[in-house]
Amino acid sequence: MHANNGIFYKIPLKDIEFEKIKSLIYDKSGIFLKAEKKTLIENRLSKHIKTIGCKTFNEYHNYISSNIDEIQIMIDLITTNETYFFREIEHFKFFEKEIIPKQKSHLRVWSAASSIGAEAYSLAMILESSNEIKKYGYSVVGTDINTEVLKRAENGLYPMKFSEKIPRQYLREYCLEGFGKYEGSFMINDTLKSKTQFRQVNLIEPIPSFIEPFDIVFLRNVLIYFDMPMKQKIIKNIIPKIKKGGYLFIGHSESLNNISNALKQVRPTVYIKEF
Repeated sequence: MHANNGIFYKIPLKDIEFEKIKSLIYDKSGIFLKAEKKTLIENRLSKHIKTIGCKTFNEYHNYISSNIDEIQIMIDLITTNETYFFREIEHFKFFEKEIIPKQKSHLRVWSAASSIGAEAYSLAMILESSNEIKKYGYSVVGTDINTEVLKRAENGLYPMKFSEKIPRQYLREYCLEGFGKYEGSFMINDTLKSKTQFRQVNLIEPIPSFIEPFDIVFLRNVLIYFDMPMKQKIIKNIIPKIKKGGYLFIGHSESLNNISNALKQVRPTVYIKEF
């Protein structure tokens, strides 16, 4: 953005430049950007481009093409992270009522696109409050490609507005109200933090060996950002990380139709790995 009498202007993104940036983002993250996302890219990257001294998107593309660290910064800036606690509540009800009571061993849960951690901590709250799970224990792993949101997730500090969907009992038991410089915020307590860890994972690449198989995988509102080949690749990468008899949850606007037949649908957006 260029300053002029206190007004800031976006660096214009030409169509040919958008195609270059779009191609690079696809190669590195698998995210497919439709034409209508051009303005979003222009808005999210302009300020940063000026900060690093580039005057055009073409200069920026040349700069980041040979700079691995800068590529990660770009991905952090463009990835959308709309999230809140207990989003799509029906999934959490199914998890609590239909899955947890059947558990007879330590339960491992993966929030595969955890963003700032709201989903992972929502799952941890349910697990921590379950008498069935207390017998065997549990662990939650949250992963994301965006390193900045993972830092926020590890801190577990959120604006108070994020508490609106958290059941009052969970809010009292697992969240600490901020005061002083943290007034207007709340923090996840140490009990939940100790059982929830966050790691960076790019879902279009082979899943790292430290990600051991899980009983439950939440992969919600992720597939909508990818084209069909990438959707198939992501699900193919994730399936080996689901235990036999384990469950996969996807978003309410998503489906595995034409993506994979390796899992059996038990209800809309909920699948089980039978073999």
